[in-house]
Amino acid sequence: MDGINSRVLMELPSEGFALHLLSTLIDEMPSGVMVMDAAGRVLLANGYLETIWRGPAGRDLNTWRGRYSRDHPLHPGDWPIRRVLDSGEAIHNHEIEITRADESWGVIQVNAFPVCDSRGGLTAAVMTVLDITEQRRRTTSRRIIADAGALFASPLDHLSTLRKLARLTVPALADWCSVYLLDPSGEIERVTIENGDRQLAARLRYISRRLPPSLESAVGIRRVIRTGVSELIPEFMPEALEELTRGRKQGKFLRELGLRSVMIVPLVARGSPLGAIAFGITVSDRRFSPEDLEVVEEIATRAAFAVENARLFDQSRAAKEAKSDFLAVMSHELRTPLTTIIGHAELLRLGVPEASTPRQKEQAERIELSGRHLLQLIEEVLTLVTLESGERRVRRTEVELNNLIHQAVAIVEPMARVKNLQMKVTSAPGDPVLRADTDKLLQILLNLLSNAVKFTSRGEIRVRATCDANFAMIEVADTGIGIGPEHLARIFEPFWQAERPLARRAGGTGLGLTICHRLAELLGADLEVRSEQGVGSIFRVRMPV
Repeated sequence: MDGINSRVLMELPSEGFALHLLSTLIDEMPSGVMVMDAAGRVLLANGYLETIWRGPAGRDLNTWRGRYSRDHPLHPGDWPIRRVLDSGEAIHNHEIEITRADESWGVIQVNAFPVCDSRGGLTAAVMTVLDITEQRRRTTSRRIIADAGALFASPLDHLSTLRKLARLTVPALADWCSVYLLDPSGEIERVTIENGDRQLAARLRYISRRLPPSLESAVGIRRVIRTGVSELIPEFMPEALEELTRGRKQGKFLRELGLRSVMIVPLVARGSPLGAIAFGITVSDRRFSPEDLEVVEEIATRAAFAVENARLFDQSRAAKEAKSDFLAVMSHELRTPLTTIIGHAELLRLGVPEASTPRQKEQAERIELSGRHLLQLIEEVLTLVTLESGERRVRRTEVELNNLIHQAVAIVEPMARVKNLQMKVTSAPGDPVLRADTDKLLQILLNLLSNAVKFTSRGEIRVRATCDANFAMIEVADTGIGIGPEHLARIFEPFWQAERPLARRAGGTGLGLTICHRLAELLGADLEVRSEQGVGSIFRVRMPV
């Protein structure tokens, strides 16, 4: 019983002396204490109890206002000390929200114990009261900040996140929460209004539609968004309501809400206003404090960056989609006339419709080769667009690894022969068979081999395959120009090339390695590279059997 001996009253020689001694003891205790006799009369109440209640109400149980929850108010007969007198059973660690004598909100922890005489008869009850308001406030604040942080961990759907944030704060922090964002035209758009009372929520939505924030208002949402400065009104006074409504009819609806306390905090990211969050108290006895404002300002800062990041992501995605659409349309539009050009060049080279001179055949052949090269570049762009759109599917079949490698080498070997490069192939022992997408694996090999030939002036291209029970590995090595260590991290980026466009020794779009990397990921394979500038490069594809 927090240092009070429950048998002290019955063991002392007289009740008056016992009360005097007990009064001296409880006045020194760091908690509020009340002693009540079996008839319900308050015998003792120490000074700390008066401090907790902030007024003389601490001595009169009938004037106490408290509740276990919003739906469970406490009447005088429900307080723990009265329940102990009725039942004779001790009550431990009950947390009760109170309204103090000065109308402020608080939380107390209550213990109550019976006091019995020598025959076991109930003669009195003792109640100890500890003010845990700040402890509750800190615990609630930490929990809300932690939960809000979890919401912002995945902020891509920022509207849904803001709605969840509003629900998170009601009723733990406020009776209602409303979130507003600026639309692209600068108008204020309400995202959500959260409240445990559906009727009140509907009324708030009605007011927000009929009472748009004024640009000239000295208080309210618009001012907070315009200035970026939070607004705290611990006690909502009539003059603040008058300023907010400017005497309009809608003011009566706000008065009907019984608005008691208000906080409005701005949503600002990178110096730009995004919106605001408003918190209100209408039915609770508590009032907002500067400590509450600090909590919601921290939450608002995180929310603002989540909103900004989500918007930047949306803009980036829209730009990426626009780029992909543009590349796809242009590639299709270029491919159609280019195919016609290649076809007619081939006919001219073959002497159709009439025989051509050797000089004409040579020129037709150059047109055809250039056209096919350009068509290959367009196909690379289309492949990248298709991969980025997520439309590529994997069609796994049985693939003979060595045959696939020889097929790829046969296609690229003429290019190597033109540059006097040797191509050496080391097949995997045992002619292994994989479950893979033939077309995609072949495209990876062709891109790696073509890249090796393109950037190798002399020496050789080596292809080596190995396979065990779990993985197959294909290496493509060259003796080309190599890649500097400062560039290795970027070689799989689309359109990136180590050499500047005007000084490049080899042409191309810079998409070959990007496509290889994307296709390898699609197949569940790893694509690794080791390279030394001036010595050569080794690309390794490692994929599950």
